[in-house]
Amino acid sequence: MNATFDPANRETLDTLQRALELVEGFALYFVRNNLPAQSGALLARLAEMLGPERVVFRVDLDEGASVIRRLLTESVRVAPGGSLHVFGLERQMPGGAAHPPVLQQLNLAREHFRRLPCPVVFWLRDEALTRLARGAPDFWAWRSGVFEFVPEPDWVNAESLQHVGQGTLAWRDLPAQEKSTRILALEGLLEDYKLLEQDGATYRASAEIALELGRLYLVAYRVDEAAQVLDSALHLFRAVGDRLGEANVLKAIGDVQQFRDERDAALDSYAQALTLFRAVGARLGEANVLQAIGDVQQFRKETDAALDSYAQALTLFRAVGDRLGEANVLKAIGDVQQFRDERDAALDSYAQALTLFRAVGARLGEANVLLALGDLHRSEGTLDVSQQELQTAFEIYRTTGDRYSQGRALYRLGDCSIALHEPDVAVEFYRKAIEIWQLINLADLAKDIVAPRLQEALSQQGGGLENKGKESKD
Repeated sequence: MNATFDPANRETLDTLQRALELVEGFALYFVRNNLPAQSGALLARLAEMLGPERVVFRVDLDEGASVIRRLLTESVRVAPGGSLHVFGLERQMPGGAAHPPVLQQLNLAREHFRRLPCPVVFWLRDEALTRLARGAPDFWAWRSGVFEFVPEPDWVNAESLQHVGQGTLAWRDLPAQEKSTRILALEGLLEDYKLLEQDGATYRASAEIALELGRLYLVAYRVDEAAQVLDSALHLFRAVGDRLGEANVLKAIGDVQQFRDERDAALDSYAQALTLFRAVGARLGEANVLQAIGDVQQFRKETDAALDSYAQALTLFRAVGDRLGEANVLKAIGDVQQFRDERDAALDSYAQALTLFRAVGARLGEANVLLALGDLHRSEGTLDVSQQELQTAFEIYRTTGDRYSQGRALYRLGDCSIALHEPDVAVEFYRKAIEIWQLINLADLAKDIVAPRLQEALSQQGGGLENKGKESKD
Protein backbone atom coordinates (compact mmCIF):
# COMPACT_ATOMS: atom_id res chain seq x y z
CA MET A 1 0.00 0.00 0.00
CA ASN A 2 1.06 3.63 -0.41
CA ALA A 3 3.09 4.97 2.50
CA THR A 4 0.67 7.59 3.79
CA PHE A 5 0.44 8.47 7.47
CA ASP A 6 -2.00 10.42 9.58
CA PRO A 7 -0.98 13.82 11.01
CA ALA A 8 -0.02 12.47 14.45
CA ASN A 9 2.39 9.95 12.95
CA ARG A 10 3.86 12.54 10.56
CA GLU A 11 4.53 14.81 13.53
CA THR A 12 6.23 11.98 15.45
CA LEU A 13 8.34 11.18 12.40
CA ASP A 14 9.41 14.84 12.15
CA THR A 15 10.44 14.80 15.82
CA LEU A 16 12.49 11.63 15.34
CA GLN A 17 14.16 13.18 12.30
CA ARG A 18 15.18 16.27 14.28
CA ALA A 19 16.55 14.15 17.13
CA LEU A 20 18.76 12.14 14.77
CA GLU A 21 19.98 15.29 13.01
CA LEU A 22 21.01 16.97 16.26
CA VAL A 23 22.77 14.07 18.00
CA GLU A 24 26.45 13.25 17.55
CA GLY A 25 27.82 9.91 18.65
CA PHE A 26 25.88 7.41 20.72
CA ALA A 27 22.33 8.03 21.92
CA LEU A 28 19.58 5.55 22.74
CA TYR A 29 16.05 5.91 21.34
CA PHE A 30 12.98 3.69 21.29
CA VAL A 31 10.12 3.56 18.80
CA ARG A 32 6.79 2.03 19.70
CA ASN A 33 4.87 0.51 16.78
CA ASN A 34 3.06 -2.80 16.53
CA LEU A 35 2.89 -3.42 12.78
CA PRO A 36 5.98 -4.63 10.87
CA ALA A 37 4.75 -3.29 7.52
CA GLN A 38 3.99 0.14 8.96
CA SER A 39 7.36 0.19 10.74
CA GLY A 40 9.11 -0.61 7.47
CA ALA A 41 7.25 2.19 5.69
CA LEU A 42 8.03 4.64 8.50
CA LEU A 43 11.72 3.74 8.36
CA ALA A 44 11.77 4.18 4.59
CA ARG A 45 10.16 7.61 4.92
CA LEU A 46 12.62 8.56 7.66
CA ALA A 47 15.51 7.61 5.39
CA GLU A 48 14.12 9.90 2.68
CA MET A 49 13.74 12.74 5.16
CA LEU A 50 17.28 12.40 6.53
CA GLY A 51 18.82 12.15 3.07
CA PRO A 52 22.08 10.53 1.92
CA GLU A 53 24.20 12.42 4.46
CA ARG A 54 22.57 10.60 7.37
CA VAL A 55 22.19 7.00 6.30
CA VAL A 56 19.60 4.84 8.04
CA PHE A 57 20.99 1.33 8.64
CA ARG A 58 18.56 -1.46 9.57
CA VAL A 59 19.58 -4.43 11.76
CA ASP A 60 17.29 -7.46 12.14
CA LEU A 61 18.20 -9.50 15.22
CA ASP A 62 18.09 -13.28 15.22
CA GLU A 63 16.87 -15.42 18.10
CA GLY A 64 19.65 -15.94 20.62
CA ALA A 65 22.06 -13.46 19.03
CA SER A 66 24.14 -11.20 21.29
CA VAL A 67 22.61 -7.76 20.83
CA ILE A 68 25.67 -5.68 21.70
CA ARG A 69 28.04 -7.90 19.73
CA ARG A 70 25.82 -7.66 16.66
CA LEU A 71 25.51 -3.87 16.95
CA LEU A 72 29.25 -3.39 17.44
CA THR A 73 29.84 -5.46 14.32
CA GLU A 74 27.30 -3.56 12.24
CA SER A 75 28.28 -0.11 13.50
CA VAL A 76 31.53 -0.13 11.52
CA ARG A 77 29.39 -0.05 8.37
CA VAL A 78 27.57 3.12 9.44
CA ALA A 79 29.05 6.32 8.03
CA PRO A 80 29.34 9.41 10.26
CA GLY A 81 25.91 10.96 10.72
CA GLY A 82 24.13 7.65 10.23
CA SER A 83 22.02 5.68 12.68
CA LEU A 84 21.36 2.03 13.57
CA HIS A 85 17.72 0.92 13.64
CA VAL A 86 17.21 -2.38 15.47
CA PHE A 87 14.28 -4.72 14.81
CA GLY A 88 13.44 -8.15 16.20
CA LEU A 89 14.36 -7.80 19.88
CA GLU A 90 10.93 -9.35 20.60
CA ARG A 91 12.23 -12.66 19.24
CA GLN A 92 14.46 -12.86 22.30
CA MET A 93 11.56 -11.99 24.64
CA PRO A 94 8.97 -14.77 24.08
CA GLY A 95 5.71 -14.25 25.89
CA GLY A 96 6.08 -17.41 27.95
CA ALA A 97 9.42 -16.33 29.45
CA ALA A 98 8.97 -14.41 32.71
CA HIS A 99 12.59 -13.19 32.78
CA PRO A 100 14.14 -13.34 29.29
CA PRO A 101 17.97 -13.50 29.56
CA VAL A 102 18.31 -10.74 26.97
CA LEU A 103 16.95 -8.15 29.43
CA GLN A 104 19.59 -8.96 32.03
CA GLN A 105 22.23 -8.92 29.30
CA LEU A 106 21.16 -5.45 28.17
CA ASN A 107 21.29 -4.22 31.75
CA LEU A 108 24.74 -5.66 32.43
CA ALA A 109 26.24 -4.76 29.06
CA ARG A 110 24.88 -1.22 28.89
CA GLU A 111 28.35 0.35 29.30
CA HIS A 112 29.44 -1.33 26.07
CA PHE A 113 26.82 0.66 24.17
CA ARG A 114 28.95 3.78 24.74
CA ARG A 115 31.43 2.27 22.29
CA LEU A 116 28.92 2.64 19.48
CA PRO A 117 29.76 5.66 17.30
CA CYS A 118 26.18 6.42 16.29
CA PRO A 119 22.65 6.66 17.69
CA VAL A 120 20.71 3.42 18.11
CA VAL A 121 16.93 3.21 17.67
CA PHE A 122 15.09 0.10 18.90
CA TRP A 123 11.75 -0.47 17.15
CA LEU A 124 9.45 -2.47 19.44
CA ARG A 125 5.86 -3.46 19.98
CA ASP A 126 4.02 -1.90 22.88
CA GLU A 127 4.09 -5.01 25.07
CA ALA A 128 7.79 -5.62 24.41
CA LEU A 129 8.65 -2.00 25.21
CA THR A 130 6.87 -2.31 28.56
CA ARG A 131 8.70 -5.53 29.38
CA LEU A 132 12.05 -3.98 28.49
CA ALA A 133 11.41 -0.95 30.70
CA ARG A 134 10.53 -3.19 33.64
CA GLY A 135 13.10 -5.93 33.06
CA ALA A 136 16.12 -3.77 32.13
CA PRO A 137 15.55 -0.55 34.12
CA ASP A 138 19.17 0.62 34.05
CA PHE A 139 19.38 0.22 30.28
CA TRP A 140 15.97 1.88 29.88
CA ALA A 141 17.12 4.84 31.99
CA TRP A 142 19.68 5.70 29.32
CA ARG A 143 17.01 6.53 26.75
CA SER A 144 17.13 9.92 25.10
CA GLY A 145 13.62 9.65 23.72
CA VAL A 146 10.63 7.41 23.03
CA PHE A 147 8.63 7.91 19.84
CA GLU A 148 5.14 6.39 19.73
CA PHE A 149 3.31 5.81 16.46
CA VAL A 150 -0.43 5.22 16.61
CA PRO A 151 -2.19 2.42 14.70
CA GLU A 152 -3.96 3.50 11.53
CA PRO A 153 -6.95 1.49 10.24
CA ASP A 154 -5.60 1.18 6.69
CA TRP A 155 -2.29 -0.25 7.92
CA VAL A 156 -3.98 -2.57 10.42
CA ASN A 157 -6.33 -3.93 7.75
CA ALA A 158 -3.50 -4.36 5.23
CA GLU A 159 -1.42 -6.25 7.79
CA SER A 160 -4.41 -8.41 8.65
CA LEU A 161 -4.90 -9.40 5.02
CA GLN A 162 -1.23 -10.32 4.78
CA HIS A 163 -0.99 -12.49 7.87
CA VAL A 164 -4.45 -13.83 8.73
CA GLY A 165 -6.11 -16.83 7.14
CA GLN A 166 -3.03 -18.31 5.50
CA GLY A 167 -3.51 -21.70 7.13
CA THR A 168 -1.59 -22.99 10.10
CA LEU A 169 -0.86 -26.31 8.42
CA ALA A 170 1.32 -24.46 5.92
CA TRP A 171 3.04 -22.59 8.74
CA ARG A 172 4.20 -25.87 10.29
CA ASP A 173 6.75 -26.18 7.49
CA LEU A 174 8.23 -22.72 8.10
CA PRO A 175 11.65 -22.36 9.76
CA ALA A 176 11.50 -21.40 13.43
CA GLN A 177 12.48 -17.76 12.81
CA GLU A 178 9.71 -17.28 10.26
CA LYS A 179 7.19 -18.76 12.70
CA SER A 180 8.45 -16.29 15.29
CA THR A 181 8.04 -13.44 12.80
CA ARG A 182 4.45 -14.50 12.08
CA ILE A 183 3.67 -14.63 15.79
CA LEU A 184 5.10 -11.16 16.37
CA ALA A 185 3.06 -9.75 13.48
CA LEU A 186 -0.17 -11.30 14.76
CA GLU A 187 0.48 -10.18 18.33
CA GLY A 188 1.01 -6.63 17.11
CA LEU A 189 -2.16 -6.77 15.04
CA LEU A 190 -4.19 -7.96 17.99
CA GLU A 191 -2.87 -5.14 20.17
CA ASP A 192 -3.65 -2.51 17.54
CA TYR A 193 -7.18 -3.76 16.87
CA LYS A 194 -7.92 -3.17 20.56
CA LEU A 195 -7.10 0.51 20.02
CA LEU A 196 -9.41 0.94 17.02
CA GLU A 197 -13.10 1.81 17.22
CA GLN A 198 -14.94 -1.30 18.40
CA ASP A 199 -17.74 -2.54 16.14
CA GLY A 200 -18.82 -5.80 14.53
CA ALA A 201 -16.12 -5.68 11.86
CA THR A 202 -13.40 -5.02 14.43
CA TYR A 203 -14.64 -7.86 16.65
CA ARG A 204 -14.65 -10.26 13.71
CA ALA A 205 -11.17 -9.23 12.58
CA SER A 206 -9.83 -9.54 16.14
CA ALA A 207 -11.40 -12.99 16.41
CA GLU A 208 -9.75 -14.16 13.16
CA ILE A 209 -6.37 -12.87 14.36
CA ALA A 210 -6.77 -14.52 17.77
CA LEU A 211 -7.69 -17.83 16.11
CA GLU A 212 -4.66 -17.80 13.83
CA LEU A 213 -2.40 -16.74 16.69
CA GLY A 214 -3.73 -19.51 18.92
CA ARG A 215 -3.12 -22.12 16.25
CA LEU A 216 0.38 -20.83 15.69
CA TYR A 217 1.15 -20.72 19.42
CA LEU A 218 0.27 -24.42 19.56
CA VAL A 219 2.55 -25.18 16.61
CA ALA A 220 5.30 -23.35 18.52
CA TYR A 221 4.46 -25.34 21.71
CA ARG A 222 3.38 -22.20 23.60
CA VAL A 223 0.37 -24.09 24.88
CA ASP A 224 -0.80 -21.86 27.73
CA GLU A 225 -0.75 -18.81 25.48
CA ALA A 226 -2.65 -20.78 22.84
CA ALA A 227 -5.39 -21.67 25.32
CA GLN A 228 -5.71 -18.08 26.51
CA VAL A 229 -5.94 -16.43 23.11
CA LEU A 230 -8.31 -19.09 21.75
CA ASP A 231 -10.67 -18.48 24.66
CA SER A 232 -10.80 -14.79 23.70
CA ALA A 233 -11.41 -15.75 20.05
CA LEU A 234 -14.33 -17.96 21.08
CA HIS A 235 -16.01 -15.10 22.96
CA LEU A 236 -15.50 -12.73 20.01
CA PHE A 237 -16.94 -15.11 17.40
CA ARG A 238 -19.94 -15.78 19.63
CA ALA A 239 -20.43 -12.04 20.14
CA VAL A 240 -20.83 -11.50 16.38
CA GLY A 241 -22.81 -14.72 15.81
CA ASP A 242 -20.21 -16.31 13.53
CA ARG A 243 -20.90 -20.05 13.85
CA LEU A 244 -18.19 -21.09 11.39
CA GLY A 245 -15.61 -19.09 13.31
CA GLU A 246 -16.91 -20.56 16.57
CA ALA A 247 -16.54 -24.07 15.13
CA ASN A 248 -12.96 -23.39 14.02
CA VAL A 249 -12.04 -22.13 17.48
CA LEU A 250 -13.65 -25.12 19.22
CA LYS A 251 -11.61 -27.42 16.97
CA ALA A 252 -8.44 -25.51 17.88
CA ILE A 253 -9.31 -25.61 21.59
CA GLY A 254 -9.76 -29.36 21.26
CA ASP A 255 -6.28 -29.59 19.73
CA VAL A 256 -4.83 -27.75 22.73
CA GLN A 257 -6.68 -30.04 25.12
CA GLN A 258 -5.49 -33.10 23.25
CA PHE A 259 -1.90 -31.84 23.44
CA ARG A 260 -2.35 -31.45 27.20
CA ASP A 261 -3.65 -35.03 27.41
CA GLU A 262 -7.13 -33.77 28.39
CA ARG A 263 -8.78 -36.29 26.06
CA ASP A 264 -12.35 -36.15 27.43
CA ALA A 265 -12.37 -32.36 27.23
CA ALA A 266 -10.94 -32.54 23.71
CA LEU A 267 -13.69 -34.92 22.57
CA ASP A 268 -16.31 -32.58 24.01
CA SER A 269 -14.83 -29.59 22.13
CA TYR A 270 -14.62 -31.64 18.93
CA ALA A 271 -18.25 -32.76 19.30
CA GLN A 272 -19.41 -29.14 19.59
CA ALA A 273 -17.29 -28.16 16.60
CA LEU A 274 -18.59 -31.09 14.53
CA THR A 275 -22.21 -30.11 15.17
CA LEU A 276 -21.52 -26.53 14.08
CA PHE A 277 -19.55 -27.50 10.97
CA ARG A 278 -22.38 -29.78 9.86
CA ALA A 279 -24.97 -27.09 10.60
CA VAL A 280 -23.23 -24.57 8.31
CA GLY A 281 -22.30 -27.16 5.67
CA ALA A 282 -18.51 -26.79 6.10
CA ARG A 283 -17.29 -30.19 4.88
CA LEU A 284 -13.60 -29.37 5.21
CA GLY A 285 -14.07 -28.38 8.85
CA GLU A 286 -16.09 -31.54 9.40
CA ALA A 287 -13.26 -33.62 7.91
CA ASN A 288 -10.65 -31.97 10.11
CA VAL A 289 -12.69 -32.65 13.26
CA LEU A 290 -13.36 -36.27 12.31
CA GLN A 291 -9.63 -36.78 11.86
CA ALA A 292 -8.97 -35.20 15.26
CA ILE A 293 -11.58 -37.45 16.88
CA GLY A 294 -9.89 -40.41 15.22
CA ASP A 295 -6.58 -39.30 16.73
CA VAL A 296 -8.06 -39.41 20.24
CA GLN A 297 -9.61 -42.82 19.56
CA GLN A 298 -6.29 -44.08 18.21
CA PHE A 299 -4.50 -42.88 21.35
CA ARG A 300 -7.03 -44.79 23.45
CA LYS A 301 -6.44 -47.90 21.32
CA GLU A 302 -10.05 -47.84 20.09
CA THR A 303 -8.78 -48.89 16.68
CA ASP A 304 -12.08 -49.82 15.03
CA ALA A 305 -13.64 -46.50 16.02
CA ALA A 306 -10.51 -44.63 14.90
CA LEU A 307 -10.54 -46.28 11.47
CA ASP A 308 -14.22 -45.43 11.08
CA SER A 309 -13.59 -41.75 11.92
CA TYR A 310 -10.61 -41.66 9.56
CA ALA A 311 -12.63 -43.27 6.76
CA GLN A 312 -15.31 -40.59 7.06
CA ALA A 313 -12.64 -37.88 7.08
CA LEU A 314 -10.89 -39.39 4.06
CA THR A 315 -14.10 -39.41 2.04
CA LEU A 316 -14.72 -35.74 2.84
CA PHE A 317 -11.14 -34.65 2.11
CA ARG A 318 -11.31 -36.34 -1.29
CA ALA A 319 -14.72 -34.82 -1.98
CA VAL A 320 -13.43 -31.27 -1.43
CA GLY A 321 -10.10 -31.94 -3.18
CA ASP A 322 -7.89 -31.35 -0.12
CA ARG A 323 -4.82 -33.45 -0.89
CA LEU A 324 -2.96 -32.36 2.23
CA GLY A 325 -5.87 -33.46 4.42
CA GLU A 326 -6.06 -36.72 2.48
CA ALA A 327 -2.35 -37.32 3.08
CA ASN A 328 -2.65 -36.65 6.81
CA VAL A 329 -5.52 -39.13 7.17
CA LEU A 330 -3.73 -41.81 5.14
CA LYS A 331 -0.75 -41.45 7.43
CA ALA A 332 -3.02 -41.79 10.48
CA ILE A 333 -4.67 -44.88 8.98
CA GLY A 334 -1.21 -46.35 8.45
CA ASP A 335 -0.42 -45.75 12.12
CA VAL A 336 -3.50 -47.72 13.20
CA GLN A 337 -2.69 -50.51 10.77
CA GLN A 338 0.88 -50.67 12.07
CA PHE A 339 -0.44 -50.89 15.65
CA ARG A 340 -2.71 -53.78 14.57
CA ASP A 341 0.31 -55.48 12.99
CA GLU A 342 -1.25 -55.13 9.51
CA ARG A 343 2.14 -54.26 8.07
CA ASP A 344 1.44 -54.60 4.36
CA ALA A 345 -1.65 -52.41 4.68
CA ALA A 346 0.33 -49.90 6.73
CA LEU A 347 3.11 -49.74 4.14
CA ASP A 348 0.52 -49.12 1.42
CA SER A 349 -1.14 -46.30 3.39
CA TYR A 350 2.23 -44.72 4.18
CA ALA A 351 3.29 -44.92 0.52
CA GLN A 352 0.12 -43.12 -0.60
CA ALA A 353 0.57 -40.49 2.11
CA LEU A 354 4.23 -39.93 1.25
CA THR A 355 3.42 -39.43 -2.43
CA LEU A 356 0.77 -36.83 -1.59
CA PHE A 357 2.90 -34.97 0.96
CA ARG A 358 5.72 -34.67 -1.57
CA ALA A 359 3.31 -33.60 -4.30
CA VAL A 360 2.01 -30.67 -2.23
CA GLY A 361 5.43 -29.81 -0.76
CA ALA A 362 4.44 -30.57 2.85
CA ARG A 363 7.83 -31.40 4.33
CA LEU A 364 6.58 -31.86 7.87
CA GLY A 365 4.07 -34.45 6.70
CA GLU A 366 6.82 -36.16 4.72
CA ALA A 367 8.97 -36.31 7.86
CA ASN A 368 6.11 -37.73 9.91
CA VAL A 369 5.65 -40.58 7.44
CA LEU A 370 9.39 -41.28 7.41
CA LEU A 371 9.34 -41.39 11.21
CA ALA A 372 6.51 -43.94 11.12
CA LEU A 373 8.32 -46.00 8.48
CA GLY A 374 11.44 -45.89 10.63
CA ASP A 375 9.47 -47.41 13.50
CA LEU A 376 8.02 -50.10 11.28
CA HIS A 377 11.35 -51.09 9.75
CA ARG A 378 13.08 -51.09 13.15
CA SER A 379 10.46 -53.50 14.48
CA GLU A 380 11.10 -55.71 11.44
CA GLY A 381 14.84 -55.68 12.12
CA THR A 382 15.83 -53.77 8.96
CA LEU A 383 17.85 -51.34 11.04
CA ASP A 384 19.88 -49.75 8.24
CA VAL A 385 16.68 -48.70 6.44
CA SER A 386 15.18 -47.50 9.72
CA GLN A 387 18.21 -45.37 10.55
CA GLN A 388 18.16 -43.72 7.14
CA GLU A 389 14.45 -42.88 7.40
CA LEU A 390 14.78 -41.54 10.94
CA GLN A 391 17.83 -39.45 10.10
CA THR A 392 16.07 -37.93 7.07
CA ALA A 393 13.03 -37.16 9.24
CA PHE A 394 15.25 -35.49 11.84
CA GLU A 395 16.89 -33.27 9.21
CA ILE A 396 13.49 -32.12 7.95
CA TYR A 397 12.31 -31.41 11.50
CA ARG A 398 15.45 -29.39 12.11
CA THR A 399 14.90 -27.40 8.92
CA THR A 400 11.31 -26.59 9.87
CA GLY A 401 12.20 -25.82 13.49
CA ASP A 402 9.92 -28.53 14.94
CA ARG A 403 11.87 -29.23 18.12
CA TYR A 404 9.27 -31.56 19.60
CA SER A 405 9.58 -33.85 16.59
CA GLN A 406 13.37 -33.51 16.60
CA GLY A 407 13.24 -35.12 20.03
CA ARG A 408 10.98 -37.88 18.73
CA ALA A 409 13.38 -38.68 15.91
CA LEU A 410 16.44 -38.56 18.16
CA TYR A 411 15.21 -40.99 20.77
CA ARG A 412 14.12 -43.39 18.01
CA LEU A 413 17.62 -43.16 16.55
CA GLY A 414 18.81 -44.06 20.04
CA ASP A 415 16.53 -47.10 20.00
CA CYS A 416 18.07 -48.15 16.68
CA SER A 417 21.54 -47.80 18.16
CA ILE A 418 20.56 -50.01 21.10
CA ALA A 419 19.29 -52.64 18.66
CA LEU A 420 22.66 -52.42 16.89
CA HIS A 421 24.45 -52.91 20.25
CA GLU A 422 25.89 -49.38 20.14
CA PRO A 423 25.01 -48.00 23.62
CA ASP A 424 27.57 -45.17 23.39
CA VAL A 425 25.84 -43.79 20.30
CA ALA A 426 22.42 -44.33 21.87
CA VAL A 427 23.40 -42.32 24.96
CA GLU A 428 24.24 -39.31 22.80
CA PHE A 429 20.94 -39.49 20.92
CA TYR A 430 18.96 -39.79 24.16
CA ARG A 431 20.80 -36.90 25.80
CA LYS A 432 20.18 -34.66 22.79
CA ALA A 433 16.47 -35.56 22.82
CA ILE A 434 16.18 -34.70 26.52
CA GLU A 435 18.02 -31.40 26.01
CA ILE A 436 15.74 -30.33 23.16
CA TRP A 437 12.54 -31.22 25.00
CA GLN A 438 13.68 -29.41 28.12
CA LEU A 439 14.18 -26.26 26.01
CA ILE A 440 10.51 -26.29 25.00
CA ASN A 441 9.16 -27.01 28.48
CA LEU A 442 8.62 -30.73 27.89
CA ALA A 443 10.89 -31.90 30.71
CA ASP A 444 8.16 -34.17 32.11
CA LEU A 445 7.76 -35.87 28.75
CA ALA A 446 11.52 -36.33 28.51
CA LYS A 447 11.56 -37.84 32.00
CA ASP A 448 8.77 -40.29 31.21
CA ILE A 449 9.84 -41.36 27.72
CA VAL A 450 13.55 -40.77 27.21
CA ALA A 451 15.14 -40.89 30.67
CA PRO A 452 14.41 -44.63 31.17
CA ARG A 453 15.94 -45.36 27.78
CA LEU A 454 19.01 -43.32 28.73
CA GLN A 455 19.41 -45.26 31.98
CA GLU A 456 19.22 -48.55 30.14
CA ALA A 457 21.83 -47.39 27.62
CA LEU A 458 24.11 -46.24 30.44
CA SER A 459 23.74 -49.60 32.16
CA GLN A 460 24.80 -51.29 28.93
CA GLN A 461 27.86 -49.05 28.96
CA GLY A 462 28.56 -50.22 32.49
CA GLY A 463 28.02 -46.70 33.85
CA GLY A 464 24.40 -46.84 34.95
CA LEU A 465 24.98 -46.74 38.72
CA GLU A 466 27.59 -44.04 38.52
CA ASN A 467 25.40 -41.73 36.45
CA LYS A 468 22.02 -42.60 37.91
CA GLY A 469 21.69 -39.69 40.31
CA LYS A 470 22.72 -37.12 37.75
CA GLU A 471 20.68 -38.37 34.81
CA SER A 472 17.46 -38.91 36.75
CA LYS A 473 17.25 -35.13 37.02
CA ASP A 474 16.84 -35.02 33.25
